[in-house]
Amino acid sequence: MSLSMSTFNEQKSVSLPMTTPEKMVNLPVTTPEKTVHPSMTTLTFKSESGNKNFSDGLAKLWLTDDLTGILHLGMLYEIHSYQESEIAPGLNYFISDPKTPEWMIKYIAWQRPEDCFVHSLSQPVEIFIDEVVSARELGLQILDAQSFKEWATRKDSENLTVKEALQIAKVALTRLSGIELQAELTTLRVRCNENPYHWNKLMAELESEFNQELERRGIVANPTDEAEILKLEIKRLNAEKDEAKKALMAKDLRKKGIGNREIDSISRQLDLNSTVAKPQRFKPSELLEYIPEGLQWLFAGLLPSAGITLLSGDPAAGKSTLAYDCAASIISGETFLGEQPSKTGKVLFVVGDEPLPFAQDKLISRGLYGYMGSWELIHNWDISQMEILEEALEDMRPALVIFDSLTSINKLSQIEEKDSKTARFIYSLNNLLERYGSAGLMIHHNNKDKDNKGVNKVRGSSAIAAAVSGIWLLEGQGDVRKFSTPKLRGSSPVTLDVSLDRESGKMIVINSDRQVEDARPVIQRVKALFECAGYDARLEFAEIQHQVRGTKDSLYTALSRLSGQGVLLKSPSKSDPRKKVYRLSPKYVIHTPPLPIVSQRLSDIMAETLTTQGLDVFDEIPDKMPGISDKIPDNQPNLDVCYVSETLDNQESQSLCLTDSYFQEGGGVNDSVKQVENITQSEDTTIGVEPEPIKVGDKVFVLHPQANENGNTVHEIGDGWVTVVFLTKQFPISEVVKM
Repeated sequence: MSLSMSTFNEQKSVSLPMTTPEKMVNLPVTTPEKTVHPSMTTLTFKSESGNKNFSDGLAKLWLTDDLTGILHLGMLYEIHSYQESEIAPGLNYFISDPKTPEWMIKYIAWQRPEDCFVHSLSQPVEIFIDEVVSARELGLQILDAQSFKEWATRKDSENLTVKEALQIAKVALTRLSGIELQAELTTLRVRCNENPYHWNKLMAELESEFNQELERRGIVANPTDEAEILKLEIKRLNAEKDEAKKALMAKDLRKKGIGNREIDSISRQLDLNSTVAKPQRFKPSELLEYIPEGLQWLFAGLLPSAGITLLSGDPAAGKSTLAYDCAASIISGETFLGEQPSKTGKVLFVVGDEPLPFAQDKLISRGLYGYMGSWELIHNWDISQMEILEEALEDMRPALVIFDSLTSINKLSQIEEKDSKTARFIYSLNNLLERYGSAGLMIHHNNKDKDNKGVNKVRGSSAIAAAVSGIWLLEGQGDVRKFSTPKLRGSSPVTLDVSLDRESGKMIVINSDRQVEDARPVIQRVKALFECAGYDARLEFAEIQHQVRGTKDSLYTALSRLSGQGVLLKSPSKSDPRKKVYRLSPKYVIHTPPLPIVSQRLSDIMAETLTTQGLDVFDEIPDKMPGISDKIPDNQPNLDVCYVSETLDNQESQSLCLTDSYFQEGGGVNDSVKQVENITQSEDTTIGVEPEPIKVGDKVFVLHPQANENGNTVHEIGDGWVTVVFLTKQFPISEVVKM
């Protein structure tokens, strides 16, 4: 793209054929408050937009060159041509018609926007002069023009071509600065519907050519602020990819007395300004009103949906295998290390100098070629090629980006891992991923010191561990490896023993984290407790423990998990602000299940075969329920009544009213309930449809302390038994419930 300053001053006159409008437009005619003589230096006109005093002489009317000779408006206005480019004090009027481009008006009006007004016409102005009104009448109507600010706001809702947007952007660079400039450029991108990546590239080229033109003319944007000029020069130095050019730029800075130490210090400060949020000051009463969003997860308690998580491991521990398994679960919706993904999405693999056949082997081993449209891979990437990564993020919008590995993608930066500067590009990557709503998983290596524990196992500077949102450690070799999360914001540490299933390429949990497993049912009970109690309930730890039971450790884990997910909030107690209470977050939506709800036991029995004769008594059962309740001992808990409707052949739907206590553990009918003694099992007449057979890949419920509450995937089916992923036990098919 070739741009120059001369473009801004060129007159782009468009010759349109004179046409007659299909419908005559009635324009309001405004008359002066009193007759004036053109020689008067002070004029007052009364219009719908209020009085306008021309105390400094005639108002200025800006016209294109082809109109200055047509419109004889010298009695009312001081005529100016857009080629003059500079504006003088006083009221300035513009005519916005199809022949006057938007950039031309803004180029003049942005100099003194408070003194500018725009009169809009839907047809070229020549048409109105020839066929509707006289030049003098048009001149009077112009006095009712919108303010420039109102006109510009209305234009913001109109679409543009990319070429038109670029013309206005060139003008904006010459007339605007700071927040106003950024707002205008962002609005232009939206108006031309250009994607952010390509638009940012265009703006970078445009700004670079604009600055070069200023340098060529010897113009300094702000000659009095040398500090800002130095910051710009160092930004250009950091953005330069050619090392030879970079060395020459650094040499020029040293000639000005700016040493390498000062350059590094200013660079760090510029990075901090772009990555660190501005500080906010809160009073206790203000902070009490703050409601956090809650940490969102791709895998609850393992992988946040934002930020970069570091996967650090011993050599040959299976780091890449674990990362690719995580990616496959995000794509397919399968469990990963016992956790169901909270959402599915696309995955982008970013590989450094690893040979491509090795990366392809990992993809094949995990079966990722079964999901062709859900992932892409960038090979031979390093941090100097951010634009390639951003283009892929813009096109894919992946849920997860896997970087393999920190060392290989940083090889050209000449910054060693032991240098704290390594963390700077992690912050830059994190900011980039955050803009596109993607999480990052970055593979790294453990150090060789066997005495180091937790985050100290991560190789390189401690700034690396500080820059990431979470750390996964994978240690050991052989059949069983140790997986742990020594750092994970918003979640308690997790420790698992895992093993590779070579057939499927999945990492299987051998020994689960007992604290996490104990907390799973407690999490559900705590959530149910607060959903029943409602948003106004404030409960202390002891009150929650009394209601849901469970160990202190499992309850603390459950409360921590629910707080991290944004389900619960911690607040100071109103009775004693030194104590904390838990409550439902107002941002959490209680999901009310549809009614009626059929209990699992009732569903099991209704799935059995029942005779028509046995259901003849159902009409009478609801009327006899009070008599049944009279027979229930006082020490028995209240029974939950459940209504079910079934249609038999051509008969009308009948209502059945039963309670959970009518059913024994084995699924049979309690003999003490005489009203339903005629219900018998039969092989001949059936209600409903025979359940489908269980197949490999189905989601099922199994009775096991380590079973997933959301169901386990069937791995293998034998003669009367099945096995599921993550569990080695064989379960009888009769004890397995298909989801």
